[in-house]
Amino acid sequence: MPAPSPITPAGPMSLPLSRLKTLLSASTSFQTWVGKTSAADALAFIFLVATRTTTRPLAVIGQGEKWELAKIAEVAFQTSGSLLILFEDNTNSTYLDPAYNADAELDFMNKVGNCCKDMAVLAGTSGYLSALSFSLMDGPRRTDENERKTEGDLYQAVIRVEYGI
Repeated sequence: MPAPSPITPAGPMSLPLSRLKTLLSASTSFQTWVGKTSAADALAFIFLVATRTTTRPLAVIGQGEKWELAKIAEVAFQTSGSLLILFEDNTNSTYLDPAYNADAELDFMNKVGNCCKDMAVLAGTSGYLSALSFSLMDGPRRTDENERKTEGDLYQAVIRVEYGI
């Protein structure tokens, strides 16, 4: 049986996912992190909803815990809500020794923070999601000794992105 055709995000619930993907790909910090020099090339490291890849670094964008479609005029509506970005990367090989745990975490979170800062600057400009805030929802988290046997030594953090007007 052939694989189904991919679904293109359309409509008020899935378009914000696509717009956040575009916004993150435009982050020069994210481009540097993934070793690319353009937003188009950085898109290959950003996934909507899920991924099976083990190539890192990566980002996975999904729905957050709220979404709203509100009538703001007789024939006008506005959407707002939250989305989540899971950032994941292998622990920098320079800091694998437990003596450097703090440096390993700071290295990872510096990258995440710089991506958020870049997105905040671009948010709401032409073609990009109108992101209102970025907040740490979970993490940073480093895989424990047992997880490292199957998943590798990596860091994860989840950022909540609130959007709307």
